[in-house]
Amino acid sequence: MKRFLYGAVVCGVALTLASCTALQQSLSWTPEGLFKKRTEVSVQRDKLQASGDYIGALQVCKRNRQLCNAGIVRGAYAQSQSLQSEGKYAEAGEGFAALVPFSAQSSGKGDISRSRLAEQMSACAEQLMVQGMGAYREGRLDEAIATWESILTFSPGHEAALKSLHTCRIQLSNLRSLEKESP
Repeated sequence: MKRFLYGAVVCGVALTLASCTALQQSLSWTPEGLFKKRTEVSVQRDKLQASGDYIGALQVCKRNRQLCNAGIVRGAYAQSQSLQSEGKYAEAGEGFAALVPFSAQSSGKGDISRSRLAEQMSACAEQLMVQGMGAYREGRLDEAIATWESILTFSPGHEAALKSLHTCRIQLSNLRSLEKESP
Protein backbone atom coordinates (compact mmCIF):
# COMPACT_ATOMS: atom_id res chain seq x y z
CA MET A 1 0.00 0.00 0.00
CA LYS A 2 2.87 2.35 0.83
CA ARG A 3 4.42 1.67 -2.57
CA PHE A 4 1.16 2.55 -4.30
CA LEU A 5 0.83 5.83 -2.39
CA TYR A 6 4.47 6.70 -3.03
CA GLY A 7 3.98 5.99 -6.77
CA ALA A 8 0.84 8.13 -6.84
CA VAL A 9 2.63 11.02 -5.11
CA VAL A 10 5.60 10.83 -7.51
CA CYS A 11 3.25 10.65 -10.46
CA GLY A 12 1.24 13.60 -9.11
CA VAL A 13 4.41 15.68 -8.68
CA ALA A 14 5.52 14.82 -12.21
CA LEU A 15 2.13 15.84 -13.63
CA THR A 16 2.17 19.03 -11.58
CA LEU A 17 5.65 19.90 -12.86
CA ALA A 18 4.60 19.21 -16.45
CA SER A 19 1.52 21.37 -15.97
CA CYS A 20 3.62 24.15 -14.45
CA THR A 21 6.06 24.01 -17.36
CA ALA A 22 3.20 24.26 -19.87
CA LEU A 23 1.66 27.08 -17.87
CA GLN A 24 4.97 28.91 -17.63
CA GLN A 25 5.40 28.73 -21.42
CA SER A 26 1.98 30.32 -21.96
CA LEU A 27 2.62 33.14 -19.48
CA SER A 28 4.76 36.21 -19.82
CA TRP A 29 6.19 38.34 -17.03
CA THR A 30 5.13 41.97 -16.99
CA PRO A 31 7.22 44.77 -15.44
CA GLU A 32 4.62 45.21 -12.70
CA GLY A 33 5.41 41.70 -11.52
CA LEU A 34 2.13 40.23 -12.66
CA PHE A 35 1.63 37.24 -14.84
CA LYS A 36 -0.69 37.50 -17.78
CA LYS A 37 -1.71 34.84 -20.16
CA ARG A 38 -0.39 35.32 -23.65
CA THR A 39 -3.04 34.55 -26.19
CA GLU A 40 -2.43 32.70 -29.39
CA VAL A 41 -3.21 35.94 -31.17
CA SER A 42 -0.41 37.86 -29.51
CA VAL A 43 2.03 35.02 -30.17
CA GLN A 44 1.00 34.98 -33.83
CA ARG A 45 1.31 38.79 -33.99
CA ASP A 46 4.81 38.62 -32.51
CA LYS A 47 5.92 35.97 -35.00
CA LEU A 48 4.60 37.97 -37.95
CA GLN A 49 6.17 41.17 -36.69
CA ALA A 50 9.51 39.44 -36.09
CA SER A 51 9.45 38.06 -39.66
CA GLY A 52 8.80 41.54 -41.08
CA ASP A 53 5.18 40.85 -42.09
CA TYR A 54 3.71 43.95 -40.51
CA ILE A 55 0.56 43.84 -42.64
CA GLY A 56 -0.07 40.29 -41.41
CA ALA A 57 0.54 41.41 -37.82
CA LEU A 58 -1.90 44.27 -38.36
CA GLN A 59 -4.53 41.86 -39.72
CA VAL A 60 -4.12 39.69 -36.61
CA CYS A 61 -4.70 42.78 -34.43
CA LYS A 62 -7.89 43.67 -36.30
CA ARG A 63 -10.21 41.97 -33.80
CA ASN A 64 -8.35 43.19 -30.74
CA ARG A 65 -6.94 46.63 -31.47
CA GLN A 66 -5.25 46.77 -28.05
CA LEU A 67 -2.74 44.21 -29.32
CA CYS A 68 -1.51 46.65 -31.96
CA ASN A 69 1.27 49.15 -31.42
CA ALA A 70 2.66 52.12 -33.32
CA GLY A 71 5.63 50.05 -34.55
CA ILE A 72 3.29 47.62 -36.29
CA VAL A 73 1.32 50.49 -37.81
CA ARG A 74 4.45 52.23 -39.13
CA GLY A 75 5.86 48.92 -40.35
CA ALA A 76 2.64 48.04 -42.19
CA TYR A 77 2.60 51.47 -43.82
CA ALA A 78 6.21 51.09 -44.99
CA GLN A 79 5.50 47.55 -46.22
CA SER A 80 2.44 48.77 -48.15
CA GLN A 81 4.47 51.56 -49.75
CA SER A 82 7.13 49.04 -50.73
CA LEU A 83 4.54 46.75 -52.31
CA GLN A 84 3.11 49.72 -54.21
CA SER A 85 6.54 50.69 -55.55
CA GLU A 86 7.08 47.05 -56.65
CA GLY A 87 3.84 47.20 -58.66
CA LYS A 88 1.96 44.84 -56.33
CA TYR A 89 -1.04 47.14 -56.23
CA ALA A 90 -3.64 44.68 -54.92
CA GLU A 91 -1.48 43.72 -51.92
CA ALA A 92 -0.53 47.35 -51.31
CA GLY A 93 -4.17 48.45 -51.46
CA GLU A 94 -5.14 45.77 -48.95
CA GLY A 95 -2.31 46.91 -46.68
CA PHE A 96 -3.39 50.55 -46.84
CA ALA A 97 -7.02 49.55 -46.22
CA ALA A 98 -5.99 47.48 -43.18
CA LEU A 99 -4.30 50.60 -41.78
CA VAL A 100 -7.41 52.79 -41.83
CA PRO A 101 -8.78 51.72 -38.41
CA PHE A 102 -5.31 52.09 -36.90
CA SER A 103 -4.29 55.35 -38.57
CA ALA A 104 -4.62 57.32 -35.33
CA GLN A 105 -2.23 54.95 -33.51
CA SER A 106 0.81 56.32 -35.32
CA SER A 107 1.38 59.67 -33.68
CA GLY A 108 3.83 62.50 -34.02
CA LYS A 109 6.04 63.22 -36.98
CA GLY A 110 5.08 61.09 -39.96
CA ASP A 111 1.52 60.56 -38.79
CA ILE A 112 -0.51 58.39 -41.17
CA SER A 113 -3.73 60.22 -41.94
CA ARG A 114 -6.87 58.63 -43.28
CA SER A 115 -6.86 61.02 -46.23
CA ARG A 116 -3.31 59.92 -47.14
CA LEU A 117 -4.37 56.28 -46.94
CA ALA A 118 -7.40 57.01 -49.12
CA GLU A 119 -5.12 58.66 -51.70
CA GLN A 120 -2.82 55.67 -51.76
CA MET A 121 -5.69 53.18 -52.02
CA SER A 122 -7.08 55.25 -54.89
CA ALA A 123 -3.69 55.22 -56.65
CA CYS A 124 -3.52 51.42 -56.27
CA ALA A 125 -7.06 51.04 -57.58
CA GLU A 126 -6.28 53.28 -60.56
CA GLN A 127 -3.25 51.18 -61.50
CA LEU A 128 -5.33 48.00 -61.21
CA MET A 129 -8.06 49.56 -63.38
CA VAL A 130 -5.43 50.24 -66.06
CA GLN A 131 -4.11 46.67 -65.82
CA GLY A 132 -7.64 45.28 -66.00
CA MET A 133 -8.48 47.39 -69.04
CA GLY A 134 -5.32 46.19 -70.76
CA ALA A 135 -6.29 42.56 -70.16
CA TYR A 136 -9.87 43.28 -71.27
CA ARG A 137 -8.73 44.91 -74.55
CA GLU A 138 -6.47 41.94 -75.27
CA GLY A 139 -9.37 39.52 -74.73
CA ARG A 140 -8.09 38.09 -71.44
CA LEU A 141 -11.47 38.49 -69.76
CA ASP A 142 -10.86 36.14 -66.83
CA GLU A 143 -7.68 38.06 -65.98
CA ALA A 144 -9.52 41.38 -66.25
CA ILE A 145 -12.23 40.11 -63.91
CA ALA A 146 -9.66 38.88 -61.36
CA THR A 147 -7.84 42.23 -61.49
CA TRP A 148 -10.99 44.27 -60.96
CA GLU A 149 -12.16 41.93 -58.19
CA SER A 150 -8.88 42.58 -56.40
CA ILE A 151 -9.82 46.26 -56.19
CA LEU A 152 -13.00 45.35 -54.37
CA THR A 153 -11.01 43.61 -51.61
CA PHE A 154 -9.76 46.99 -50.38
CA SER A 155 -12.30 49.34 -51.94
CA PRO A 156 -15.66 47.51 -52.02
CA GLY A 157 -17.65 50.41 -53.43
CA HIS A 158 -15.26 51.28 -56.28
CA GLU A 159 -17.76 52.24 -58.99
CA ALA A 160 -15.47 51.90 -62.02
CA ALA A 161 -14.41 48.41 -60.96
CA LEU A 162 -18.02 47.38 -60.33
CA LYS A 163 -19.14 48.70 -63.75
CA SER A 164 -16.20 47.08 -65.52
CA LEU A 165 -16.88 43.77 -63.80
CA HIS A 166 -20.54 43.88 -64.77
CA THR A 167 -19.76 44.61 -68.42
CA CYS A 168 -16.98 42.04 -68.63
CA ARG A 169 -19.05 39.29 -67.01
CA ILE A 170 -21.89 39.89 -69.48
CA GLN A 171 -19.46 39.76 -72.39
CA LEU A 172 -17.79 36.61 -71.05
CA SER A 173 -21.18 34.94 -70.56
CA ASN A 174 -22.19 35.85 -74.12
CA LEU A 175 -18.92 34.50 -75.53
CA ARG A 176 -19.32 31.23 -73.65
CA SER A 177 -22.89 30.90 -74.92
CA LEU A 178 -21.69 31.42 -78.49
CA GLU A 179 -18.95 28.82 -78.01
CA LYS A 180 -21.54 26.25 -76.89
CA GLU A 181 -23.76 26.97 -79.90
CA SER A 182 -20.90 26.72 -82.43
CA PRO A 183 -20.42 23.28 -84.01
